[in-house]
Amino acid sequence: MLRDLKKVPATRVAAEQVLQQFRAKATVDSARFVLENTGKPQVQFEAASALKEAVIRQWSLMTPEQLDEVQRYTIAFVLHHAAGLATYVREQLLLVVAVIVKGAWMATYAARMGAMINDLVAKYQQAQHGDVPTKYAIAALFLAVVKEFSSTKASALGFTWEYHFQCRRGFETEALAQVFMFALNVLNDLLALPPTQLQQQGSLFNACIGLAELILQWEFTGSGDAIEKKTFIFIT
Repeated sequence: MLRDLKKVPATRVAAEQVLQQFRAKATVDSARFVLENTGKPQVQFEAASALKEAVIRQWSLMTPEQLDEVQRYTIAFVLHHAAGLATYVREQLLLVVAVIVKGAWMATYAARMGAMINDLVAKYQQAQHGDVPTKYAIAALFLAVVKEFSSTKASALGFTWEYHFQCRRGFETEALAQVFMFALNVLNDLLALPPTQLQQQGSLFNACIGLAELILQWEFTGSGDAIEKKTFIFIT
């Protein structure tokens, strides 16, 4: 409906104003309500965008437990609807997860990232052989998180450059090798498949290639010796 309205000049401006007001005023709960009660990709995207903006806007008012609940909810929603979500909707929702993980890194995820990765890997392994959408969604989630931590630029959350630098250093120490091994293991399994089956899982293959490439290009924050040690861990 929103996409159709935008095609009509007389209603496009009004439709965009409605969307802007929704994103500006939506709470976490209202964004979730819209997300859960529509099957239209464009509306899902707007709800996902509103959810991200609501999290950022309400950040200082939310406890670590509340932020973690939103993170868990968003992952569960993406995995439950993996087969039906449009790519741009899934990416926007995964960005919500990535922003929360980085924003709450010091308070919550620095100590729990290993367990979170293990849980996602277990979900990947539990997915049925032909359930490519769920497997792809998990790989895409890892990709979104790594992208979020790969930059030390200040985000809309308003954290200092130093905070982002500390998060990046912590992530490369606590999680990067673990995510890299996930990507390598998936790629090894995929490359063992017959060509026809590998072609059917092209999206998953490409996501893991992108994930591995991003990690291999990672600019480590430590000394040269630290870089050599981390590289050795990757290779072995």
